[in-house]
Order: sequence, then structure tokens, then C-alpha cells
Amino acid sequence: ITTRLVGSEMCIRDRVGNDRLKDENGNDIRFPYLTTLGNVSSTWGTGLAENRTGSMNLKWEVSTKTNFGIDARFFDDKVDMTVDFFHTKTTDIFQRRANIPDEGGLSNVLPYANIGSMKSWGMDGTLAYTHTFNKDMALTVRGNFTHAENEVIYWEQSGVNYPYQSNSGVPYKVQRGLIALGLFKDEDDIKSSPKQTFMDNYRPGDIKYKDVNGDGKIDKDDVVPLNYSACLLYTSVLHLIGTTRHSVLVFCLKESLKYNIFKVVGDSILS
Repeated sequence: ITTRLVGSEMCIRDRVGNDRLKDENGNDIRFPYLTTLGNVSSTWGTGLAENRTGSMNLKWEVSTKTNFGIDARFFDDKVDMTVDFFHTKTTDIFQRRANIPDEGGLSNVLPYANIGSMKSWGMDGTLAYTHTFNKDMALTVRGNFTHAENEVIYWEQSGVNYPYQSNSGVPYKVQRGLIALGLFKDEDDIKSSPKQTFMDNYRPGDIKYKDVNGDGKIDKDDVVPLNYSACLLYTSVLHLIGTTRHSVLVFCLKESLKYNIFKVVGDSILS
């Protein structure tokens, strides 16, 4: 049995070429340190105005990675096991500023900065068993399992009125929506429930949603983190490998899983 430990490995991107900076919509951002001007027109006439505010202190994002691994063989090397645990923290993520007050005059030309951060962690393992029938024939059963999670530590945004609206403290690209409590039973149930502002003329049998913030109505302020993120949480692969002197037969079965998480404090879902 052997172990491998790599602690606090720091990775700083220091190359150019095909590396491209992109905005939150995936568009290329060229020369973000430059302030650019464009033509504008209004009732006051035409002229020039800033259409992008340059950022002079941009830098590469920094990732600190920690890995711990175990390699082991048992029963005359018939059983082979490898397990790796990892943790990554990334800081100085490139994003557009979002909470600069309108009084700053930058509402339409918000600059970019290295202010975002997130972390990810998980494990990856392989367990294999090989049985040799004779010198010309063997069978190997190998299973691979990967578990990975992530959490946004900080992502600057505006318009956060309740903790559950924040992109910080939840998985990257977490799904959001309203919480369904069931179906309306009758007209009395509809009258005694908070008003659902996103639809009219809902009737018994329609979906009844939860008033998360308790303001007596169902609207965008009741949208909470509901579901898994766009990133897979679990991936498992099973291989059956048969070998002979003249051929190799491989059978592969793969499964990917996601799951839902709610953190309930009192009567509120904070996520």
C-alpha cells in the first residue's frame, strides 16, 4: 500500500495565446484594461461617451489545490485500488462589477475586476479485480467512481433582498424556482392562500406555491435554489474486460447522478 500527498499546490495561469477572457455571457473581452468611447445621441445632441470602463489592475486567477491519494494491491496483485481526494480553491475570478452605486455614473459601463471566488472538492476512485484462467485468457472487472461538489464563495451581484437570492454560498449554476406545496383543493383554499402574481384565474387543481418570504404574495422574491447545478455530482463506470491471446472484449456501463439539496432553517429555505 502506498500513499501520495500533495499539499497546497498553487497554480497561477501565466500564459497567453489561445487563453481568452470572457464575460458572464461567454463573449470574448478584448483589452479589458482599455477605456473605450462611442457615439451617443439624445435630446441634448450627439457626442462621445464611455461605452466601457477600463480596469488597470487585472490579473490571472489563482487556484490552490490539495490532493491526497492511496494506491494499493492485494491478493497477489489480483485486486488493484486507487483513491484520490482533492480540494481546490480559486480566487481572483474575472467578472463584471455589479454593486457599484448609480451615483458613480457607471451604471451602463460597469468595469471588470478579479473579485469572484469558489471552491470544489471530491474524490475519484478505481477498484479492479483480475482473474487469470490460463496464460491465454483473463477477465478484469473494473469500477470507477467520481464524486465532485462545488460552492461559490463570492460572486458580486445586485438586487439581493433575501439571503437565498445570493449566488454566493450555493453550487455554481444552481437551478432556481418556486416551491410547490401541492394543488389547490377548492375555492376556499385559493382565497386563503397568498396571491400568485405570475398567473391569473388559477383554479382548484392548479399548483399551489410557497410564500417563502411571508409577504402575502408569490412573486420573484419567492424563487429559491431548488435543484442540482449544471455540474455532475456523481459519475460511476463499470468495465468488464475479457482478454485472450488474439482478442479483447470490453463492456462499459456508465451512470451519472445529480441530487437535490435543501437547507431549512425555521420555516425558510436559505440554501
